[in-house]
Amino acid sequence: MLTNHPPSPIVALRLVPILLLLMVGSSAAVAPPSMVIDDYPQYATALDAGKQGQVRALARAICTDLQANADVSVVVHGHADFDAKGAAFETQVSQNRANVAAAELRRLLTEECPRAGVDAARVSSLRIDTMAHGTSQALFRNPTPEQRLKNRRVEIDTVVRAAPPPGPRPGPGPSPGPGPNPGPNPGPNPGPSPRPRGLTTDQIESVLVQIYNDNLRNPPIVASPNQPAESIGARVRPRPRPAPPPAPSVDDLADYADQCEKATGISIPPAFSCLGGEEVPGQKFTPTQLHPRGPCIAPNVLNGKCDPGSRFQILRQTNDAVVVAHCRKVGWPQAGDQWGDIAIIQYNKANGAICFYQALGHKNTEPSLPGSNIPSPSKRNPPNSSEPDPNLSGFVWGDSRRHWFTPKATEAIGCAGCHDNGGLVRSPYIMGTFQMRELQKKGYDNQGIPLHYVGDAFKHNRSWSIETTQDPTDNGAGNCTDCHRLAVSNHKEVVAGVRDPKKWQLGSAWAFAVTATAATQKNKLDHSLISPIWMRPLPTIRQPVLADAIYHAGAEATAKRFKECARQFIDNNFDIRIRIRDCKFTLLGTPVTAPSPSPTPPRLPGPKRMD
Repeated sequence: MLTNHPPSPIVALRLVPILLLLMVGSSAAVAPPSMVIDDYPQYATALDAGKQGQVRALARAICTDLQANADVSVVVHGHADFDAKGAAFETQVSQNRANVAAAELRRLLTEECPRAGVDAARVSSLRIDTMAHGTSQALFRNPTPEQRLKNRRVEIDTVVRAAPPPGPRPGPGPSPGPGPNPGPNPGPNPGPSPRPRGLTTDQIESVLVQIYNDNLRNPPIVASPNQPAESIGARVRPRPRPAPPPAPSVDDLADYADQCEKATGISIPPAFSCLGGEEVPGQKFTPTQLHPRGPCIAPNVLNGKCDPGSRFQILRQTNDAVVVAHCRKVGWPQAGDQWGDIAIIQYNKANGAICFYQALGHKNTEPSLPGSNIPSPSKRNPPNSSEPDPNLSGFVWGDSRRHWFTPKATEAIGCAGCHDNGGLVRSPYIMGTFQMRELQKKGYDNQGIPLHYVGDAFKHNRSWSIETTQDPTDNGAGNCTDCHRLAVSNHKEVVAGVRDPKKWQLGSAWAFAVTATAATQKNKLDHSLISPIWMRPLPTIRQPVLADAIYHAGAEATAKRFKECARQFIDNNFDIRIRIRDCKFTLLGTPVTAPSPSPTPPRLPGPKRMD
């Protein structure tokens, strides 16, 4: 018998897209969209007949859907009760719980599906992912003995899509390859190649501008949610269509911001100014012909360049959520109010909801962004407003132009590709600011906190945390993931970088880990006490003060193991069923497309570690 207590907020977030899929794609779906089983054991030997009966009923329903040739995927979410042993122990307990439930469901499917006439190959190919939430989504913070049973639960989410009806084959045009239909056209027809944009040389070289322009020339094919890698990274020409869809509403961004405020539980201030932020230290350099943008103490890891004058600020924060803004100069003068890149992140570390907002100096007649009185992305426009550029949305800025990207254009540049292991990237560049260091002390450590991408534009984004063993030569301070996670994203820009080394290299496991441990870093001063290496400290040496200054080949070798795990996982189309030696993948970043109805109970504070 299913429990009737309300699902956790993130569960509610997941149910909405699932229910929509059921209503649109499968009116005859049998498997329930979500099943909650309280007090689920960590070990298979402790599973009683009642709980086994619940899982068997779900298995029978899934078999019925498979027999009807529906496309089915399952995610098993494990949860834990609070324990004095701490967050790491709670996370492991919830992972054990999810693994046991997934294994039992798989076993019962092999029993029940042949009776329903389902081929064994279809059963073995059914995707069942697991997620460990620890106590991040606990229903009760100070539980009674009865409430503890509800904290120790599994939630099994099932997505059922009906088989496509028979009909004429699609019109002419190259096929994206075998697999599910990639879905609706990804966006407006880009028309001819973008016109010259009048940027400075430094701005043209900016990683974000290049990715943005590349997307305008080569619109991506949207990946199927069940096969997140199938069309990602491949530049496939869209099939012909009668006419381009209408441009998005100028309030498309405001709608997204409203959704984000409800999901994260925190709002963006009505306006802010870049000069109100803290200047990022360690960016000064003397340009040379060999190093026109460096070297400096801590260059921007995103584009490998020093960026004097860039600023970071906390716009608003609560116990569990934060809104931060980052204004990058991207080559504009250190003094003054001209900016090449302005971004906002809205993140709740308790429920994992995250949102991204982006503006780039990309207009032909206005290559820089005005940094004063920047309107919130949530600010709505007067009636009858319009915007000719389909990639821009939001309220006009101080120069009477719109600069905020639409959510879709923001997603295309790869935010989820870098933010794959947590809400905030913590490189030496940004950790040089006092405000970012304070956030890390408050639990924004990318270690046990959840990650869920909000909004329809981000519904295809996924990431997986990676575990592997240390290299035999690595006798340093523990493994790379002792203090934080490393992960890999299915974002097309990450995949493109893996398949083409000339592309931009993004992601914590694929790019950042090897950058952090390398003997040298682009546009960075030699590793020293003044300009320490990013990873990892070596506390075993005789002079601990030098620990941050020394390159350790063993640490770099371990980082390369994580990178190789990421490469093989991408090469295997993110198929978690394919075993890769010495590599373990756990689904981490997942999409949500609806707001949480109520705040998630805060995660108990765990040990705070510094990178």
